[in-house]
Amino acid sequence: MRNKSEGDAVAVLEKAVDLLDCLADGVPRTVAALCAETGVSKAAAYRILHTLQRRGLVVTYARVRRYTIGHALLAYSGVAQQSDQLVATARPVMTELWQYCGETINLGIQSRGQVLYLEIMESRRGLRATGQVGSLDALHSTALGKAMLSQLPKEDLGRVVRQAILKRRTEYTVTDRRALLRAIRDVRTSGYAIDDQENEVGMRCVAAPIINADGWPLGALSISGPTSRMTPETVAALGTQLMDGCALIASRLAEGNAGDGH
Repeated sequence: MRNKSEGDAVAVLEKAVDLLDCLADGVPRTVAALCAETGVSKAAAYRILHTLQRRGLVVTYARVRRYTIGHALLAYSGVAQQSDQLVATARPVMTELWQYCGETINLGIQSRGQVLYLEIMESRRGLRATGQVGSLDALHSTALGKAMLSQLPKEDLGRVVRQAILKRRTEYTVTDRRALLRAIRDVRTSGYAIDDQENEVGMRCVAAPIINADGWPLGALSISGPTSRMTPETVAALGTQLMDGCALIASRLAEGNAGDGH
C-alpha cells in the first residue's frame, strides 16, 4: 500500500506532466493560462514551474512571464530519436542472426548505469533465453553491459565500475572490481564479451559493441541461449558473426547521418 508521502509525490508528478503536456504545442503560456487549462492551482503551478525551470525543462521570456518547453526536454527527445534510429537500423541484422542461429537476439544501450533493452527477438525453441523490451539489467553481469563498457575511455570506465553496485546474480557473477576490469580488458582484445551463467544459471550469452566513428559505444548486440547449445565453440563463432553485424549497423548509421547532413 502506498503511503501518503508517496501519494503526494505522484500527485505532484502528474501535475508537472499536465503542465508539460499543455506546453507541448509550442505556444508560450502564462501561469494563469496554464492553470486554467490544466486545473492546477496557482500555488502548485508556481512551485512546479520553478523546479522545472531550474532543471531546464521549461524556460520563460518577455516581461509577462510566459513559459515554454526548455532545451533539456529537447535533449531527451533527441536520445529517443537516436534509439529509434538504432532499432530500425539494427533490426535487419538481428533478423539475419536470428535466422542463422535460432537463439534469442538482444539489442541494448547503456542507460543510467544499466543495460536498457531496446529490442528482443526471442528464440522459437522451447528452452530459450527470454526478456522484455524496456527492462533494465546490470552492466557487470551481462555480455551486453561488458561489451559496451569495453569501449569506454579509461577514466569513464573506472568511474562507472567504482560507482556500480556489483550485485551477485549467480555463483558465477564477477563482483570483484579488479576482476571485472580484467574481464573488460579481455573483451577489448577479443572484440566480444561473454556472460557465462553470470546473469542466469544455465544461460550463456555473447555480445559485441556497436561503435561510432569516434569510438563511442552506441549500444551492443547479443545472442543468448542455454549452455547446452551455446558451447564455447558456438560462442566463439557467434562472437565473430556479432562483430561483423555490429560493424554493419555502425556503418549504416553513419551513412544515414551523413545523408541527413549531420
